[in-house]
Order: sequence, then structure tokens, then C-alpha cells
Amino acid sequence: MISDQSSGIVLITGSDGFIGSKVALRFAETGNFDVYGTYLSDRALPPKKITPIQLDITDFNAVYEAVNKIKPDIVYHFAAQSSAGFSFGDPFSTYKINFTGTLNFLEALKNFSSKFIFISSSEVYGDTQAKKASEDDPISPLNPYGASKAAAEIAVFQHSRTFDSDYSVIRPFPQIGAGQNGRFFVPSMAKQIMDIKKGIQNPVIKTGNLLPVRTFISAEDSVELYFRSAFSVQKGQIYNLSGNEDLSLLQILQKMLGIAEIEAQITQSNDLLRTKDPMYQLGSSQKIRKVTDYEPCRLIEEDLKEILDSFL
Repeated sequence: MISDQSSGIVLITGSDGFIGSKVALRFAETGNFDVYGTYLSDRALPPKKITPIQLDITDFNAVYEAVNKIKPDIVYHFAAQSSAGFSFGDPFSTYKINFTGTLNFLEALKNFSSKFIFISSSEVYGDTQAKKASEDDPISPLNPYGASKAAAEIAVFQHSRTFDSDYSVIRPFPQIGAGQNGRFFVPSMAKQIMDIKKGIQNPVIKTGNLLPVRTFISAEDSVELYFRSAFSVQKGQIYNLSGNEDLSLLQILQKMLGIAEIEAQITQSNDLLRTKDPMYQLGSSQKIRKVTDYEPCRLIEEDLKEILDSFL
């Protein structure tokens, strides 16, 4: 089983992002891994303990050069256009980044024996219809983001079969933690709540559809599952990554209001409604918990408080 005494060269794409940065730090803090992290813009850099590689993943020559320079033992591919809402407005760049960017790494890694872990998304399932999706359930994405991830999954497994490569897929369900981009639901609600608490916003919160239900997981737990996955997930396999709680967006918002100890009117804004929002995205992650020997244990309320405090 995994221990912090393992070692190797780890490449994490999207190491400037919400989860990628945390996973990069998890490896670096063991002191036994050489950790490289890609980033796109100087506006967002990887953590200081990571060797930074500025990289446009849609540029094959640049990807090829980076892979041949680093010669990674393990690759986590987090880099993506990760907004389902944005993907409706620009499906072309979504596919270019999420599909072509993934394909570039698959092609660049053909001459290496690297373990490649592709970070997909629960959005590939579409609407799970009030049941917890398992990895064997069919996929039916409802937005270009989910479809681009599904297409990339197919490419990953084609390469794995054709070249007998150690490639696998992880499908994360919604992750909650400090540092997430403000365009996502939890941080966007947290900012409004704390602006109300500070007296700079009227006690009115604008939201989209609050009825959808998701299986949320703490970012802290997901990072530990990702870390252990490098040494436990099997070639050619798919793993859901989800927590223990199925909560509606309304329940999440109510928890946040309670933690902040404020009352506010909730109003739905048409500008915040997604074109096609799955009512249910529920997932079982027993498979990854078994192979990693790790059970998610952090309370969502702890993360919500940290996120709210970050806007003080």
C-alpha cells in the first residue's frame, strides 16, 4: 500500500488549478518526489515547491518537448476547460483543450512507460436519475464539457489498449474547498454571503437553479484519494471519486447561511441558469476507496466555513 516513502518524477498538468495545485503539494511535501507542474498564464502560478512548466496543452510540439525533458514516472492530467456553463458558449475551445490537449499528452507519452491518470468528470454521466452512478453505468453527457471529457476518455482507453499503456480514468464528483474559482457555485455564494455580512451588499442572494442534487466531497479528501491513486489504481480502469453526502444546491446554500449567521432573501436570476442542468449527479466511489484504502471523512461544513472565512 502507498506510503510517503515512495518516490519518482511526477508531472501534474493544471497545477495552478483548484485541485491540481493541492495534489502537487501533497506529493512535494513528502520530500521524495520531483514534482513538475504545468500552468498556462502568469496570472496563476503553481505552488512554490513545484517546478513550474509554462505550457499550452493544445500545442503538441510544446507538450512533446516538455514530456521528453521531464521523463515523468506518473502523469496526472488535470488541465482542462472545466466549466459546464462556459462550454455552451464556446464548445470549440472546450473540445480543443479537453480532447486535443489530452490527445497531445497521449501521443507525447507513447515512448515512455509513464502511469497516466486522466481526470475526467461526473458530467459524463449526465443525469443519474436519483441513483448513485457506478463506473459500469452508461455515460450520457448533457453539455459540451461532459461530452469533451467522454471523448477524451475514449482516446485514453484506445491508447491504453493499443500500446498496452498504464492509463486509467478518475471521474470526480463536485469537490468543495478553499481556492476554487469564483465562477463556481460555492465560492460565488460565499462571496455574496460575506458581502452581506460586511454590509456592502443588500441581504439578497442571486442564484441559478438550486434544486439539483450532487454527491459532494471535500477537496481535502479528494486530494488524498488522488495521491494514493498513483500507486493503487489499475490499468484500463475507471474510478468514481465522490464523498458521502448527497445535497441539493439549496441545502448547501442554507448550510452556508447558517454558518455565517445571516438571513437573506434568495432570488433566482435567469442569467445564472444553465442551459441544461442535470437534476441528479450522484455517485458511488466504493471502488477507489477499496483500492486506495481510504475513506473520505472531512465534514462538508468544515470546508464551507473555510471558504466563507476566505472572503472576510
